[in-house]
Amino acid sequence: MKIKLTMGGKLVLILSIVLLMLVSAGVIGKIAIDRVSESGREVLKESEEIEAIQKMGLVIQRLIMPPNDYLVHGRKREYGYFEGLLQKNKKHLAACKKRVSAPRETQLLHEVGGSLEEINKLALKIFSLEDPIGNEEGAKLMEDMDAIADMSISKIDDVLAEARKEKMEYVAESKKVEIKSERVILVVISVMLAGILTWGFSFVRSITRPVGELIALTEKVAEGDLTARMHDLSNDEIGTLARSFNRMARRLYETTVSIEDLKKEMAARKKAEIEAQEAVAIKTQFISMVSHELRTPLTAIKESINIVFEGVGSDSIEQSKNFLGIAKRSVDRLARLIDDVLNFHKLELGKVDFNIEENDINKAVREIKEMMQPVAIEKGLKFIIDLDENIPKIKFDKDKIIQVMSNLVNNSIKFTEDGSVTVTTAVEGDNTVRVSVKDTGCGISEENIPKLFQKFEQFGDGNGRKTGGTGLGLSISREIIMKHKGKIWAESTWGEGATFHFVLPIREKRG
Repeated sequence: MKIKLTMGGKLVLILSIVLLMLVSAGVIGKIAIDRVSESGREVLKESEEIEAIQKMGLVIQRLIMPPNDYLVHGRKREYGYFEGLLQKNKKHLAACKKRVSAPRETQLLHEVGGSLEEINKLALKIFSLEDPIGNEEGAKLMEDMDAIADMSISKIDDVLAEARKEKMEYVAESKKVEIKSERVILVVISVMLAGILTWGFSFVRSITRPVGELIALTEKVAEGDLTARMHDLSNDEIGTLARSFNRMARRLYETTVSIEDLKKEMAARKKAEIEAQEAVAIKTQFISMVSHELRTPLTAIKESINIVFEGVGSDSIEQSKNFLGIAKRSVDRLARLIDDVLNFHKLELGKVDFNIEENDINKAVREIKEMMQPVAIEKGLKFIIDLDENIPKIKFDKDKIIQVMSNLVNNSIKFTEDGSVTVTTAVEGDNTVRVSVKDTGCGISEENIPKLFQKFEQFGDGNGRKTGGTGLGLSISREIIMKHKGKIWAESTWGEGATFHFVLPIREKRG
């Protein structure tokens, strides 16, 4: 069974584990310190024994000096000095026996005690000589005394060498114990720190991770994502906070959904109202345009036919022809108006078929010149073409592009009273051909340029007079160019003429 703890329970558990680790480290450290202390005591005891034995050798060397001085100088006072040293040596020997416990050192001290007795006997014989200076017996006794002293000192040196060796072994062993103890303590401390860090990180992570997730979810809610929810729900205080957050987010979502539905309904109604108003406006505009544009040619047709029918001016056949010509031109104008409306409607519905095939754009411009030059000449304008002969053949619907250029050229002639209309072609960039129609007319005001390609828009000729038409020519031209994946736009400064451009993509010729 999986037990889930609160944050307080987790904290208590972590502190208990840390305390247990500290106690364990203390116990291990105490054991290691006791071992080091024991080794230190052994080394200290050995050092004291070595010092005591070494002092015995020095005492023996000093003890034989008074008898030797007596044989050289003959002074009786040397005996008193000898007696003092002898008593001191015996006391030191007794003290050493109490301090030394090892069998080897105990045996050595016993032998040294015997040597002191032998030296004392020989010294008494030397001090009993009446004439010590140059005395052969004294010299012989002194030689025996030196031999006993040398033998004792030699034994002491041997024991000292072995004792020093053992001391070094004790020191080495103590050092090993110390190093091992340090390593054990270091390992225990490292394990303890690793455990503390691991548990501490786990505890902190158990708090920061869900809190961080809650912060991120709160930011999502603030940004409008009301579907954000906390899924990892624990049984601690953070879990309680997460559940409260989920309830809040759910209620916000339910409230917002209701508001959004209401907003959508209101927006749909407003959009429908706007579309209805636009439809009414377009309808009104269209009816106004049609009624105005149809009235003029119909009146001309009616009056011309009435004149001919009633025989007014019948004396002149030329006059009758003139009136019938007016009627014919008015009929043609009516046909163009109807064609514009029908063509634009078909383009908007996508019901116009395009015959896209490889054509020469310069050839199309020349055909436009043949069509429109008589109109320009009739108005006293020059019609100029400037063609880039390096333009490759490209794919486009020739009739539709001629219709676009006809609209642009016709507008330029219509709004130009003096000067010229120029059509140019050029390669632009790596993959487009540009066609431009420039005039020297009245130009277009800056505020009217964005409206040029909107349907039913008409502008004056510079004197405030409307020039007639449906206002669909440029809209139709834009639709045609867009179907060719091209672009059309105008540039103008009021009073300085206007230039209309359109670009078509170049299609690579296939073999």
